[in-house]
Amino acid sequence: MHRKHCILILSSLFTVGLSCQAYAANNFKEYLVEDDLRFLKNAVINLEKRIDALEKEKKNSGLTDSDKKSETNIEPDWKTKSAWTRLKEGMTDKQVEAILGHPSRIEEGGRGFKIFYYHGNVTGSGAVSGSIELYENHVYMVHEPSF
Repeated sequence: MHRKHCILILSSLFTVGLSCQAYAANNFKEYLVEDDLRFLKNAVINLEKRIDALEKEKKNSGLTDSDKKSETNIEPDWKTKSAWTRLKEGMTDKQVEAILGHPSRIEEGGRGFKIFYYHGNVTGSGAVSGSIELYENHVYMVHEPSF
């Protein structure tokens, strides 16, 4: 009889231990989700600030309506495969911009890292995007779009 009680007590303790582990795992998952949510909220705030700055810059650019219309009719070079094949490792950010044009977005990674993003619609291909990773203003990785 004593042995049955020991087994019953041990199995109860084991079950409680598993329940505690499951509770801890759920708390950790909640923490990770909350951390991701904080990160995303900060990203949205930063993007809203960038949008505001770009809208102010555009407003203060001094372009007339006819300038703006003609500017939208120009197809940037980044939308051609031949432009992307001209990119080489070690090129400067200025050389990249001379070939592809100004990026749609630039992400500053800190410590000398940044990424040029190019995205938009291309006739016959739909929505297309590519990126160039730079370190100290020199290309070290090119992610060509799929045309």
